[in-house]
Amino acid sequence: MANGSADASTGTVALGGGILLPLLLGFLVAWQWFKTPQVKDDDKALEQLRISYGFWLTVSALLIALLFSVITLTKFTQAQEIVAITGTVTGLITTLTAAFFGIQQAGAGRSQALTALTQLNAPGSDGAVASKLDPSYGPHSGGTKVSITGNGFTGAGGVNFGACPATNFKFQTAELATINSPPAQSKDNEVKVSIIFLGASPANREVGTFYYYTIDPSHGPATSTDLKVKISGSGLKGVSAVKFGEKDGTNLQPPTSNDQYMNGREFLEVTAPPGGAGTDVPVQLVFPVESGNKLSVVGTFHYDV
Repeated sequence: MANGSADASTGTVALGGGILLPLLLGFLVAWQWFKTPQVKDDDKALEQLRISYGFWLTVSALLIALLFSVITLTKFTQAQEIVAITGTVTGLITTLTAAFFGIQQAGAGRSQALTALTQLNAPGSDGAVASKLDPSYGPHSGGTKVSITGNGFTGAGGVNFGACPATNFKFQTAELATINSPPAQSKDNEVKVSIIFLGASPANREVGTFYYYTIDPSHGPATSTDLKVKISGSGLKGVSAVKFGEKDGTNLQPPTSNDQYMNGREFLEVTAPPGGAGTDVPVQLVFPVESGNKLSVVGTFHYDV
C-alpha cells in the first residue's frame, strides 16, 4: 500500500509538473517575446537579445531540473540516493549558472569591443573622420601631387602647408581633394597641412603632417659604385641605414649641415648601390627597432639607362 501511495503521489506530481511546466515556460517565452523590442541590424540590440534569451534558457533548464528533483526525491527515500541526486542537481545548477554568467561576460566583452571600434571610426565633434595624406612626403622644391582623403570637404576652397597655400587645389568629392605641395619655406622640413573653408563654418582644420625630403641627385648611372647622394629632410638623426629598393647604400655619413647647401638644412650622405637600368626604386630610411619607426620611405631614385 505504501508503495502504491508513493507511486500515486509520484504520478500526481509528474502529471502536475508535466502540465504546469510547459504552461509556465510558454508564458515566460510569450512574455519575453512581447517585452523585447524588435531589432534590425543593430549589434548592441542583438547582443542584448542573446543575453536575454540566454537567461530564460537557463531559467527553463533550472525549472526542469527542479521538476526532476521533486519527482525523484518523491520516489526515492534512501539517504544515499537523496545525496547522489542532490549532488547531481546541484552540479547541474552550478553549470547552468556559470554558463549564464559566461554568456553575459562574453556579451559585455563584445559590446565593449564594438563600442571601442565605433569610437575609433566615429566622426569627431565637428563631424570629421581622421584624414590621410597620400603621399605624406615630397621634395623641398614642391610640386608633389597629394591626395587628401577624409570627409566633410564640401565648401573647401584650398589647402595650406603651414602658412603657404598649396597649388592646383581640386575638390573631387566630400571625401577627396587633391593639391600640389608648395615649396618648403625657410628651413622647414615638416609642416601641418590644413584644409581651408571659404565661409565661417565649418572651421578650418588640420588634416595631417607633410614631410619634406630632397634626394640629391635623384638619379644616376645604373652601374656606378661611387655616386654620393645627399638626403635632406625631417628626422634624420638616428638613421642606421639607407635602402635603395632592396639594396643597402654604403658609406653612410651622420647628419650634418652646410650653410651653402639647401639653405643650411641638415642632410646625410650615402653611396648609392648599382641598380637596374631604367628602373625607379624607393629610397627608405632605416631606423633602429627600438625607435618605433623602423622604415620610412622618403622618395624615389632613378637608375639611368
